[in-house]
Amino acid sequence: MIMSETKDNEKRIQLDFVGAVHRHITPLLRTYGFDCTNATPYAVDFRSHGVTLRLAHDKFSYEIEVILAPLADQSQKYGIANLLRFSLGPGHKEQSFFQASSRGSVDKCLMAIRAILEEHGDPVLSGDAVAFEQMRQLVRIDREMYTKEVVQEPVRRAAQEAWKRHEYATVVGLYDSIRDNLTSLEKKRLAYARQHGSPV
Repeated sequence: MIMSETKDNEKRIQLDFVGAVHRHITPLLRTYGFDCTNATPYAVDFRSHGVTLRLAHDKFSYEIEVILAPLADQSQKYGIANLLRFSLGPGHKEQSFFQASSRGSVDKCLMAIRAILEEHGDPVLSGDAVAFEQMRQLVRIDREMYTKEVVQEPVRRAAQEAWKRHEYATVVGLYDSIRDNLTSLEKKRLAYARQHGSPV
């Protein structure tokens, strides 16, 4: 166990994640008043007057993550995907997932991350409280939408099948459970089912 951990640490040191972070990311962060507070082969931490930033290289997946948080509330953690969603809106096509298991790919990924931070990160890296609040609201909205999709999709499918079988009482019961989120077609079906279905 110790031997395998030692070998993994040696391999990670050879990837030079820390060196690459200092080459590609640190100069940008310094312009925003960040100082490096900790560095290991798996993570490099920075802190400014209002923001913490961690660049992490996952031990198993080799994913490189950026984790930003306002100093005033470290429970608010945001990544590159959140930053791009905040800057570009939903449906953006920019890459937000980075994975690197070779020295060259570590450099390449960190250069791409730096480019994103340069182009889209100014309000957040500056510690703008409004920007962090807007990101928090966007994350909340996205989570609510995802939850709705996960919960409502099986209901919609079941209602569709019941509609095909002319089981109108079932259609009414299912659509009533998601009444506030029905499409215009589903509302029409619900109205029709209420008129033609037997009482539940």
